[in-house]
Amino acid sequence: MSGRLMVVLASTSVGIGTVLIVVLLPALAKGRRNEQITMRKYWRDHPERPRSFFGPQDVSVLRSRIKVKPLSLMWPVLKQRCEGYVTPGDPSWVDWRERKQGFWHTRDGVWRLAQCLPDLAIAYRLNGEQRFGECARDITLTIIKENVEGKATQGQVYGQSYGGWGLTDGGFVHQGMAITFDLTYDLMSEEDRQLVANHLLKFARRVFVDAALRPTAPDDSHFPSNQSVYPLCFGAVCALTAYGDAAVNDEELEEWVGYAVQECDNYLQVQVDEDGAAFEGPGYADTITMICQLGYLMRRAGFTDDLLSRDRLKKTTSFFLHVILPGGGDIRPLGQCFNRMAGDSLVARACADKDSHAQYAWLRYMAPEQPEKRLKDAASWGYLSFVWYDPDLRPASNATMKRVSDACFRGMGLLDVRTGWKAKDFHFCMTAGSGFCGGCPDKGSFTLEADGERYAVDIGYGALTADKHCSLLIDGKGPQLGVRIRERMAEQDLAHPHCKFARMDLTRSYSGSQRVCRSVAVVKPARAWPWYVVVADDLRMPVGQHEFEWLLVSGQGNRIIAEAPNLIRIVGKAHSVGLRILSPDKVEPGVDVIEHRYMHEQSKTPTSEPGDFPRLRVRAHGTQGRFLIVMYPWERPPAEIQSTDTETGHGVNLKWGTEVHTLRFKRDPNEEEPSWSFARTQADR
Repeated sequence: MSGRLMVVLASTSVGIGTVLIVVLLPALAKGRRNEQITMRKYWRDHPERPRSFFGPQDVSVLRSRIKVKPLSLMWPVLKQRCEGYVTPGDPSWVDWRERKQGFWHTRDGVWRLAQCLPDLAIAYRLNGEQRFGECARDITLTIIKENVEGKATQGQVYGQSYGGWGLTDGGFVHQGMAITFDLTYDLMSEEDRQLVANHLLKFARRVFVDAALRPTAPDDSHFPSNQSVYPLCFGAVCALTAYGDAAVNDEELEEWVGYAVQECDNYLQVQVDEDGAAFEGPGYADTITMICQLGYLMRRAGFTDDLLSRDRLKKTTSFFLHVILPGGGDIRPLGQCFNRMAGDSLVARACADKDSHAQYAWLRYMAPEQPEKRLKDAASWGYLSFVWYDPDLRPASNATMKRVSDACFRGMGLLDVRTGWKAKDFHFCMTAGSGFCGGCPDKGSFTLEADGERYAVDIGYGALTADKHCSLLIDGKGPQLGVRIRERMAEQDLAHPHCKFARMDLTRSYSGSQRVCRSVAVVKPARAWPWYVVVADDLRMPVGQHEFEWLLVSGQGNRIIAEAPNLIRIVGKAHSVGLRILSPDKVEPGVDVIEHRYMHEQSKTPTSEPGDFPRLRVRAHGTQGRFLIVMYPWERPPAEIQSTDTETGHGVNLKWGTEVHTLRFKRDPNEEEPSWSFARTQADR
């Protein structure tokens, strides 16, 4: 052992938070042993339960928090859910004694049990109602004693015969059992504690030993996904929770947690871009919540490796913030994964770093302008919000958020331009798409909201064909799907105070094409002019005649009216938007309706917004297709719109009163010169 000293960060629980303490320890020959000593000392000094997310001394603080909004709006919903779990005859009743309900024998049981266990356990700790805790305990003991996971093998999953809980599905339930073990420890006999702790350890061994799950270095053939991260995180959580009650030694625990952390790092490196966008979308990115949960437990257990402080993990806050629509509570810009988001990860980030932006994002998503309606939606939030939410952390102000209202996530190819997050704010979003999340061929698609209206939308999960997006078609075909075709923004510029620009080269995604490029300029509103958007598309095929289509899908209840062949009006509830088609010159726009009724194959419930959506189709024919379209508020049109489209590029002049705006998009820019320009001049009165 060396005589040098080294600094180790230990943690201790004070109130509801975690305080890091600098400890001087002799440097060891094997540096990893320091974590073992620190952790072992922490658990020895804190043997009482609960301890994983909070200690007994923290319960009174948590109870005071559920009296304050927004938790005061969520708490009755949680209690109501728990009442249903324990009430015979209720649709959500968990009949753990008889187990006659169908979910005990199918995959649906995973989701029912994974939700009810932590709900009941946290409700027991927050209001002391023993019947909730006893129900969670008895469900946990029943799962173990009756080998429920081994019997739940019926049904179909993604068109294949379902073979049981497995490591991912079963992991969700085992996580709930671990939380129940920690929070209802005082309701269990010594025999019960030993049974549950050993079962949790058995699951961890299945993950890390029997199944021999090991992280693989990310490369072109390995893309760590939620399916690879979940089992390792679940196993680590189970082992951490069972530590001290089951026969897991320090070396095993450190090795297992290390494996889980390594795969979390691989996931963040491959599935999160350099700006924080999660390629699997805001819904499937609940993997981020699992990483936060493991990181939080590691902090409390005294690990020096602070998983919560990973740079890309921190940046996901910005991504989640920028997929929330004006008015909050909705993530329709990408329309993927059942229109849900990993909201708990936002409150985790706020808790971990005292991040006021994360707190703002969580409140916009969880408690928008009509919080009572949103927070009564049980699917919108999870039990971790009760643990992590800190009402003393002030969210960033609306004025502060306006300074970060524009963002581009380069790796994912996501552009987000807005005036804010309030219901009547302007918002434009465009994505190249990852090409595989939810099977949505949405590369180049965009959404547009303004004045409380939804003029261009993504209709949601299950929109499996390109013609259900605001995209481009060549001979009726849209962009290809595929993990490997992850388009980036070819160019973006958000520095201009008034005009934001982005260009996407989607050529690789259109088989056989010579060029498919979409450019947009988004001009924010000012006193002298309203907002407007210019979309310029350049499509080329090497030979032959082809049909090119420009598509816009609008919100339900809207009407699309052709005021003239090159002038379209989209009428919302109280406002309208005008679309001026400057190119092609001769156009006969078509209007039809998309019927969307996507249902989840297991639960047979809608996973996105079902209904009829009006659609605009603009067609061109030839060896190339050029589209130049301007969108603006119908109530405040420009005095003049003039196209200056040429062989070298797209161009448009717009006049607003005495303001003349000139936009140019070069068709083939090079590195020496800018590819776009925006100029303001004053016209003669």
